[in-house]
Parts: sequence; C-alpha cells; structure tokens
Amino acid sequence: MLKKLVCLVIILFGSTSLFAFTAGEKIIYPGFGIGISSGDAKGISGSDMGVLMGGNSSLFKNGENDVSFAYSIGAMFDYFMTDSLALTSGLSYDRSPYKLTYPKNTATEDLEFTVDFAFLTVPIGFHYYYENFLLIGGGFYFGKTISDDSELKYGSTKEDVKLETKNDIGLFLDLGLNFELSETNNILAYVRYKRGLSNVYDEEDVVTDIKMRTLTLNLAYGIKF
Repeated sequence: MLKKLVCLVIILFGSTSLFAFTAGEKIIYPGFGIGISSGDAKGISGSDMGVLMGGNSSLFKNGENDVSFAYSIGAMFDYFMTDSLALTSGLSYDRSPYKLTYPKNTATEDLEFTVDFAFLTVPIGFHYYYENFLLIGGGFYFGKTISDDSELKYGSTKEDVKLETKNDIGLFLDLGLNFELSETNNILAYVRYKRGLSNVYDEEDVVTDIKMRTLTLNLAYGIKF
C-alpha cells in the first residue's frame, strides 16, 4: 500500500511539472468545500445569563464560542496577469453557522445560541502559483447575508430569535496544490481561511459584535478558456 501511495505522489508531481499557466489565460473553477465555522463575539456572563433565564446566577458558566459544520458551493475565477500571478474572484454560497454555548454549571443542560448564517460571497484578491504546483493567495471578500435564522436552545426546548444582522466583510487566505488532468483541465485542492472584519450583528443584546471565522477544505475543477 505504501509503495502504491509513493508511486501516486510521484505521478502527480511529475504530471504537474508539465502543466504551465500563461499570461492572459483565464480559468473558471466550479467547486465545493467543507469545514468549520465559528466567530468572535461579546456575550453577557454566565451568571447574568443564569439570572436572565432562571433567576439563578449559578446555572451557567461563561459563554464559549463553539464550532459548527460549514460548507461552500460555487465557482472561482482566475485571470493570469503573468505566468504565475493571477487576479482571483468568484461567487459562492457559504453556509457558516455561528454558535455560542453557555456550559451548564448547576443547570441540567447547556444553553446554546445559534445563528445559521448563509452568505453569497464575492472574493477579490490574488493567487500566486509557485512552479505551477503550490498555490498561495489572499485578499478581501464581501458576503451578502441571505439567511440568519437564529435559535436559543436549552435541552429539548427551542425558541426562535429574530436578529437584525448585517453583511460580512473580511480577509481570506488560500493555500493549496494544483494537479494537471489535461492541457485544458486541472484540479485545485486548497484550504481557505476567512476572517471577518465587520460585525454581522452589533445590536445591544445578550450576544453582540459577532465577527465570523471559517476554515474550509476545497476541491475545484479547473476549465481553461
């Protein structure tokens, strides 16, 4: 099995050495990604939450930003300004929930506050391909909020919460590998980290000043034209 894996790696490295980008070339990358989402936020203390929910300051510990399953579906576009540097953009549907958990102290269950965010995201930045194989890139992104269903959950009890949320603006960083399939097609496997700079929710509330963070592993199929 190990020998087969080594041979596969050698074949992949060998094939990519024949693959070259050229200035003026354009590639569209339909693809998808899965990963995790979380965020930074300001929440009231566990004792205050206990008083608010049950009149007992010992019910909950202080809140903790939790991680949730996230995914992305869309298309990326690279326009090569040189043989290795490309302007990148695209459009994707990003499901990136935010969760704040107040662990139980004397309560019987944890208290969970979740915002099931979904964004239409447009990035703008640069991709640099080293030796046509290693991808390094980054830039800014704008995420139009299209879903913000919110829920407060305690055990089996759930309560919908309506929030006045905002759009997401931040930075992204890409790191990945490029594999040749043919003269006109390639596969891009990359990790994308997104760090929100703007507050997607900043009203005076038990939770406020939410800034998003996501980390996804992505696969994209490149089509040259």
